[in-house]
Amino acid sequence: MTRELATGNMRKQRDFSRDSDPEPIPDGGFPSIAGISPVNANHLRAFLHEYADAPGFEITYEDEDEGEGEGETVSRLLFELAIIEPTVEIEGRTPAVRCKPVAPAPAPETVTVPLDAIEFLSVVEPPEPVYTATAETATEEALVLRRLADANPDAVRVSSLIALLDREDTGPQREALRALHLLAGVRPADCTPALPVLRSLLQRTAFSNARPALAVLYHVGTEEPANIAPMVDEIAPYSTNSDWLTREKALECIAAVADHDPADVRDIAPTLATLIETETRGRRHAIYILLRLARASPERTKPFAKTLGRAITDGSLSNAARLNATVALGQIVGDDPSVGVPLLGDIVELFEVDDIELRNNAVALVNEIATVHTDVVEQYRPELHELMTIEDDYTRINASATLARIAGDFPDTVTESTPVFVQLLEDDHPRVRENACWGLGSLRATDAENALRACSRRDDDPDVRTRAEWALSRLE
Repeated sequence: MTRELATGNMRKQRDFSRDSDPEPIPDGGFPSIAGISPVNANHLRAFLHEYADAPGFEITYEDEDEGEGEGETVSRLLFELAIIEPTVEIEGRTPAVRCKPVAPAPAPETVTVPLDAIEFLSVVEPPEPVYTATAETATEEALVLRRLADANPDAVRVSSLIALLDREDTGPQREALRALHLLAGVRPADCTPALPVLRSLLQRTAFSNARPALAVLYHVGTEEPANIAPMVDEIAPYSTNSDWLTREKALECIAAVADHDPADVRDIAPTLATLIETETRGRRHAIYILLRLARASPERTKPFAKTLGRAITDGSLSNAARLNATVALGQIVGDDPSVGVPLLGDIVELFEVDDIELRNNAVALVNEIATVHTDVVEQYRPELHELMTIEDDYTRINASATLARIAGDFPDTVTESTPVFVQLLEDDHPRVRENACWGLGSLRATDAENALRACSRRDDDPDVRTRAEWALSRLE
């Protein structure tokens, strides 16, 4: 067998990438896009850089482990290859190339070839059946496709993987799922034909490969949530799986559906609450999904208000998860302020946290409760008084609004906050100034008449001027 070799420079041949299903050429190789006989590592490195997106390679080298004497010339079809530089300078030691050959099990996934043993390297684009031609079993075929998907996911047909998934034996199923996961990461829309098979697999009580199957659903659902929404009933049981990675992947799928239409996941709210209560991995996703449900239907999530109330003070949760819990609770309390009354103690604990958003949400929750229940919020007047002068705008807005509400029903207990309300008439934020007018009007603070009159005439914000006029009418 003879082979034409380049002697130093890269050799570009015609582009076969548009040919359909090219046949192997007579010497056993495949039509090449470009080829090289590497002179040194830099020469090979430049070639690999130019063809970084190559669909495949064919390498011809002298294998010292094969044959006798000088070894035997071997040709291999590769998924990919990379240069390995010696980590320690040793005389006679040269760089090598780590190859990922196309070969079924039990062949190794990588082969190392010394650079000076390479006779020729070419870029090729064989069709998928060429990769799997040497596979003798379904497991070997699935393994080759998984290796190909890892190196070049665009080269694998989803239909080939579906045929391997729809089986009872777990060997090919496992590798096919891993390959499909790799495809879904870059071609999620192309994987939708596999959804009926994945649904059938998830329904099996003894299904042991749920995690990669759920990972595929997550990628597909992120692209188009409506495609996996009908599968929520099959996904939900895995949200309580003993394996926390499987559990989180199931919850990520459900969260993607909830982002699209919370109504599709409302029936699993009790399961989500149980996850939050049992302090297991995955609580942050469960809280987020409850938040989506609370925004869509606060009435349906009202039974889980206590669960959210405990979550907001749970230091083992991230601040982001606790923040989502306060937002979800805010949706419920905004719909029915009475729900927040038993949770006031937990909410007020957050007045002392360093996280500005978490603290502000807590003050906003107390303000929502005060729309109806100033009598139970009044006891926290000293804490709210301190928060009226804090640097954060939204904390000042919510604290001043809450105290203004309390002043309307219990002016005697809020009188000592009058000087602070007067001070806030000069605040940079118009909502704070508006709340200061509201508070002073509720207190009938006659000693603030001049400041309110000036505010009613000169403030830049029309809402502030209107509220100042209202406060002045209260003084009269």
